[in-house]
Amino acid sequence: MSQTENSQTNDNLMEFCALKYGLPAMQPDSDSEAVILLAVKEANALRLYVHKAFQQRTADRDLRYMNELLPDLLLRSKRSPEAAFRQLSQLSVGPLVTEEVGQRNFTVDPVENLYPELELIGKRLPSRPVGAAVNE
Repeated sequence: MSQTENSQTNDNLMEFCALKYGLPAMQPDSDSEAVILLAVKEANALRLYVHKAFQQRTADRDLRYMNELLPDLLLRSKRSPEAAFRQLSQLSVGPLVTEEVGQRNFTVDPVENLYPELELIGKRLPSRPVGAAVNE
């Protein structure tokens, strides 16, 4: 790769934070290990992506928390993207935990290609009633 190409690639790096949902009783090789929330920080903006089936992957006891968290995160990501990203990148307790923090060129590898199971928050917010059946 030429120095110019390398410079352009580095100039397009965006910070990201991948979070997973997990219950202590679930097996490590369980399907629950998929990324459930992805935050991508670019300049002064924060894009949030959520797993399309997060409600079906969330236990009833955590569903209310998740249904309240996502709209709140969306609001905070617009008001203070840096603070919201910093908080997400340090979660280590609770139903959502930070799995990976890093940098990636999402213009070369778009989020939609790398994580086809995720969708941008704002397109759809939780609609399933709290307490509806969940497969655990």
